[in-house]
Amino acid sequence: SQTEKLAKVYQPKRALLSPKCTISVANLLAARQDLSKIMRTSSGSIREKTACAINKVPLVTSS
Repeated sequence: SQTEKLAKVYQPKRALLSPKCTISVANLLAARQDLSKIMRTSSGSIREKTACAINKVPLVTSS
């Protein structure tokens, strides 16, 4: 089934994730400063020009 196919690909990748957060207070403060520079838009070309550090921090949540 589709669910089994997805689980077969997803589960090994999920097992490699660290249970500890790698985001520091410095990351949060830097992201906060960058948020003031982010322009809300749906245009891909504009998003490329307005990229900032907050977009480079992977956010991982566990269920």
